[in-house]
Amino acid sequence: MKDKEKQIIGKIRQVVKEELAGKIPDLKQWFKVEEAASIFAVSSDTIRNWMDAGTLEARMINCKRNKTLRKHVRVTRESIVKLLNDRSRQAL
Repeated sequence: MKDKEKQIIGKIRQVVKEELAGKIPDLKQWFKVEEAASIFAVSSDTIRNWMDAGTLEARMINCKRNKTLRKHVRVTRESIVKLLNDRSRQAL
């Protein structure tokens, strides 16, 4: 690979990293299905399909609201970051 091509690929990777960093809040560890869908710009059904296929890791979270215990599905931050990185590598 020529030096010029390496520089261009390096710049593209830097732009992708900066873009990804801006999409995911640093402090948040768990995301609703709808939030994950907005990060990837896909539908909630696509996120659920990815969870079923094992592409995204999800967990059931117990949540107590109005004295009622409910279970909610949440996508882990780590799986979102991993998938975003994988997709950015494939784009290059």
